[in-house]
Amino acid sequence: MIIYYNHNRKTHAKEFTAMMCVSSVDMLIKYYEMFKSKEHNLKIATIFSYSANEEDKDANGYENLDESDGASVDEENINKYSREKLDEFIDDYNSMFGTKYSTKDSQSFYNYYNDISKKVKNREVDIYLL
Repeated sequence: MIIYYNHNRKTHAKEFTAMMCVSSVDMLIKYYEMFKSKEHNLKIATIFSYSANEEDKDANGYENLDESDGASVDEENINKYSREKLDEFIDDYNSMFGTKYSTKDSQSFYNYYNDISKKVKNREVDIYLL
């Protein structure tokens, strides 16, 4: 895990937070899970929007859905997998920092976003995955 071994040198002894910007939510999940599977002392945090950033692999081309004919979108289950993963990652964050954030309501998610921003600014997060 080359990132781990070079983190201290590249961040000038944690003077800076490393930010990893990845190409997709799927890739971010893979990186996060890779970090999670290894033994290390780095504080990893992430955030992503679980419906806007992810490609809909089952997209059918309907952009303007006319609900007058009975058609509807199941908002609760859109990109459910990535939302579940984000909640799992937020649980890790909550354990690390003693917080209680989730995606269950927009205010809690907004507060999570603000808390990560504050912790990155204060150098309390070692790697921030975006």
